[in-house]
Parts: sequence; structure tokens; C-alpha cells
Amino acid sequence: MHVKIRELSALDLMVRWHFCLINVTLPMQSSSPVKTEHFWRKDITGLRALAVLPVLFFHAFPNLIPGGFFGVDIFFVISGYLISGIIFRGLADDNFCYADFYVKRIKRILPNLIAVLLFVTCVGWFFLSASEFITLGKHIYSSAAFYQNFRLLSDVGYFDLSSSEKPLLHLWSLAIEEQFYIVFPILCTLIWTLTKRSCRAIGWFVLFITSGSFVFCLLVNDGTFRFYFPLTRFWEIGVGICIAYAENFLHFNTKLFSRGLRNVLSFVGLAMILVSMGLYDKTIATPGLFSLLPVMGSALLILANDDALINRTVLSWKCMTFIGLISYSLYLWHWPLISYLRIVTPNAAQWHFGVALLLSFPISVFVYSVIENPIRRSKSKTVAVVLLLAALSGCIALGQIIKKEHGFNERPIAQALSFDSDFTYRDVMEKHTVLGVPVRVSDTQHFPEMLFVGDSHIEQYAPRAKILAEQTEKTAAFLLGGGCLASIGFGGDNSCKEIPEQLRTLLQDSRIKTVVIGQIWGAYMHKHPEEFTRGVQEYIDLIGKFGEGKKVFVLLDAPWDSGGYDLKKRMVNRLDHEAFINTDFFVDYPDENDWKEGNRSVATAFAPYASIIKTEHFVCPGGKCNLRNYKDHNHLRSSYVEKNAVWIDPIFR
Repeated sequence: MHVKIRELSALDLMVRWHFCLINVTLPMQSSSPVKTEHFWRKDITGLRALAVLPVLFFHAFPNLIPGGFFGVDIFFVISGYLISGIIFRGLADDNFCYADFYVKRIKRILPNLIAVLLFVTCVGWFFLSASEFITLGKHIYSSAAFYQNFRLLSDVGYFDLSSSEKPLLHLWSLAIEEQFYIVFPILCTLIWTLTKRSCRAIGWFVLFITSGSFVFCLLVNDGTFRFYFPLTRFWEIGVGICIAYAENFLHFNTKLFSRGLRNVLSFVGLAMILVSMGLYDKTIATPGLFSLLPVMGSALLILANDDALINRTVLSWKCMTFIGLISYSLYLWHWPLISYLRIVTPNAAQWHFGVALLLSFPISVFVYSVIENPIRRSKSKTVAVVLLLAALSGCIALGQIIKKEHGFNERPIAQALSFDSDFTYRDVMEKHTVLGVPVRVSDTQHFPEMLFVGDSHIEQYAPRAKILAEQTEKTAAFLLGGGCLASIGFGGDNSCKEIPEQLRTLLQDSRIKTVVIGQIWGAYMHKHPEEFTRGVQEYIDLIGKFGEGKKVFVLLDAPWDSGGYDLKKRMVNRLDHEAFINTDFFVDYPDENDWKEGNRSVATAFAPYASIIKTEHFVCPGGKCNLRNYKDHNHLRSSYVEKNAVWIDPIFR
């Protein structure tokens, strides 16, 4: 008899989903164990710990758990399951209340978030350069307004800060969850109301958005877009929603299956999660097909229910449920500590990150116990919500003020690190369109006689080019792509692919008399030798085809390396900024020869077709380079270029 119940339960799921989708009302089983009055599961709280711990270790020690970031995917499944369950039960019982739903979300999410935003602002005031503080300001109001994922999409660029230098980087996932919290209940209640309480309509809606999001995710080639865009992530939340739908509208419950089967589900689910985190490597596209392992693994653990072996042991251990309770707080606080450690102490030892990780636990417990939990459990609704929303609005205003005040560049640390933002290309060159090609020019009133083409290593000469153009009454145009080998459109962002055709269009015009080419030659040669060879040859072919009557110059690179020339890394202690300001940093040529080999190869290739301009003896007289002249490890400061880059003067004469 017990076996028959199990068989009917499996069949019951398929039958009920089918009949629900064709809008036939089925009688609800009175034996259904789904209870609406209390829906806390200890094992799901433990599953939160299983999600957050790998993320913490991945951020502190990236090589320890290569796929530790999949913990965020697990969080998405859990959120989809729990939040949609609240909505579905409210709809089914005809008592879903928007106000109550959002009040609970506000009291749950905002207290800790506001504390983190204020913390990173205070620390940033003492430790961040002006450009870093401006970026932080943008991230503060983007995080407070819950569109940090879109901010990170727009931030992607050649001079964008690295991930480790963004203390609020991790809030992209919170933004996606909040977007789900805002949009999903509205759509569900609209469908429920307009279709007169049709579970069929809700079912089709859930299936459509989940499967559609997954297909869209697989079709997107841009890895950054796929990682941060909500519609390429929604399917992970949707998997949790599907489970909640089956339980609440189909009365599906795996407790009607044998304990042995559910034990297997829990083992398989845990194994899928562990395998995904251990076997991931950087060649795997995420999110994507591989993401099915952690997503479906967490779904199996939820379906296995609280009395399955892994659920009632590993996930229900007191230490796991405790970490699960503070998981939101841990997630918020651990990354700012790690990020600021990397910013303030560039050469921090591995054990320092372990200390930062350990420190995040007492901080998280304190904030959870003293701020988050008391506010969440407070009986006051109106006052608490009004104060929290006011504080959140204050954070948005704070971020805007930091941006408007240019990162408060009068701060001592900002003055000490002023070289970091000393790059004025966009200030001195104006946007313009020439022959239908978007460029930046020194003068919008006249057709450009000179064309500068390449990447940021030609872009850095704009301040002096502007002055020389005015002195010689010529107009210079810049056709650029950050990190882009312009002749073949390799590298950079999507706009890079358009540059080769744009370059051809401009070169065909006889009014352009001078062409200046500059790239970070050695980097392309070292990292992408085939594209480098093809790119140089394409430049030569273009000179041969369109160079008649034109003077062509090729700029070789000043010495650079992959990090040792970065002056910020020479500042061992950002608190000791006065000593740093009064110190010059003269260094020998880099130990890395990429820049030199790139210059040598380019000089040899272009010699018959162009005038070669060497820079190293100007920038580093006697083989000694003053890092005070550098913006970062491979770009010169605009203020230095404007006054000292005399090696480009012959171009204008």
C-alpha cells in the first residue's frame, strides 16, 4: 500500500501540471503536507551557508575553489523558491498584500545594506584616490537604487578599475534579486487577476520566463553582458519558482516519495554543487550550460526535503544554520574588507586575506544582531519603513555628491594619488563626426589634416597634440579604441570591430595629409602574436593603398611593464601619504622585455613605409624612468605629456 502511494504521487505531479495548464480545476488533496502558516526550513537556511561560504573563500583565495562564485547561483534558486512561494500562497489564499510584502523586504534588506554603504564611504574618504572615489560614488547610488548590475555593464572599459578595486562590486547580485522582487509579484498578480485566478496562466508564465531566459542566456556571446544582465540570470531564479509553483498549485510534495529516493536526491544535489565548484575553469562560459550543475544541484536539495540524509545532517547542523542566518550579512560585509585590503595594501600576504575573512564573521554577527534583526522584527511598520527609505535616499544623494564634487580631490590621499586621474583626453578633444565617422578632434570648425589612430597609447598624446595643433593652425582627429588593434578591429569592446572600415573611409580622403599610428605594440605581440602580425601587415597594406601624398609616422612605446611601473603599488601604506608625495621613484628599464621586443619588431616592419619615432630616451634619460611621469604601469600622465612630449613635435612641422 505504501508503494502505491509513492507511485500515485509521481503520476499525480504530471497529471496535475497537465490539467492545471489546460485550466481544469482539480480537487486539492487533503493529505497534502504543504502548510501556509509556517514555512521555515532549517535545511534551506543551511543551504544558504553552502552558498555563501564558497563565495567567501573564492573572493579571498581565488585558486582555492575555482567555481566558488556559483554560490550566487544557489542564492538565486533559493530566492526564487522562497519569494515566489510567499506570492503563490498569498494568491491561492486570496490574501496577498503588496504593502506587507514590500514592507518585509524593506525591513529585511535595507538596514544592513545602508550600513555597508556608509562604511565603504567612510573608509573610501581616507584611502581612495579621486577617480576611485568617483567610481565608488557611482556604485553607491547604483547599489542603493538596485541597478548595480547595469552600472557594472556600463563601467566596462579600458581604464575601468579592476574588479578587486570595487568595494561594492558584489552588490550586482542583490540588484538582480531586487529587480525580481519588484517585477515578479506585479506580473503574477496581474495575470492572476486578469485570468480570474487561473493557475494555467501562472504556470505558462513561469515556464515561459524560465525557459526563455535560459535560451537567451545560451544565445548571448558577450560574457560580461551574460553575467550581469537580469534576463540571462532569471532562469536560475526561475528554477526555484518552478518548484514553488509545483508545491503550491499542484500540491506536489516529495515527502510522499520514499526516504531512500530522497536521500539519493540530496546526495546527487550536493555532488553536483561540489563538482561545479571544483571542476570549473576560466574557459567555461558562465552563466551557461555548466551552471546547470549548481542550479539543479540546489534544486534537488530543496526537493529532497528537510528529512533527507544530507538535509537533516550537513545542512541542518547548527553551525550551518547559524551561518545561513547571517549569510546575507556575511555576503554584504566580506567583500568590502577584502577589496579595501587589496587597495590599501597591494602586496598583502595571503594570510592577510584570511584575517579579513575571519573579521567579516564578527562584523556580520554584530550587524545582524544589533541592526538587521531588531529592525526586521520590530512591530513598527510605517516609521521603520519611512526611516529606512529616507536613509536609502540619503545614500543615493551621497553617491551623487561624491561624483559631482569630483571625488573631493582636495583630500590628502587624493592629492597624493592625483596621477591616477591625470588623463585628459576627453577634456581636450571634442566629439565630432568626419565623413560619417565618429572621432574626437582638436577643432570642430575645420576638416582634420592629421589623423591619429590606435589605442590608448596614442590617445595619451592628446594634450600636447591639442596645443601643437593650435600653434600650427592645423586640426587633428583621433580614431581610437581602448585595447584595440585598430587596423583589424581586434580586442577592445564591440565598437572596435567598426574601426577598420572607419579607418579606410578616412584614409581615402586626400585632405588628410598626416597619419600617426600608435599602439601598445608589445602587449599584442606577446599575448596575441598572430593578430599582431596580421594587424601590422594590415597597417602596411593600408599605407600602400591610401598613403600616396600622406606622411605616415609610427610611435614606439615608452617603457612599460605588467605592473611594476604602477606607482600606486609603490605606496605601501596609503595612510603615510606625505612621505609618498615627497618621494621620486626612479627605476631601471623593466625586467619584462615585451615593450622592447614590440618596438623592435614594429620599427623593422614599418621602416620602409613610415617615419619611426622613438620615445624611450626622452621618457627615461640614461635608462632611468621616473614613475612620477606615469599615470599607471603603461600610460604617461597628461600633465607630463603636455609639457614634455617633444618627440611628437616634428609631426606638426
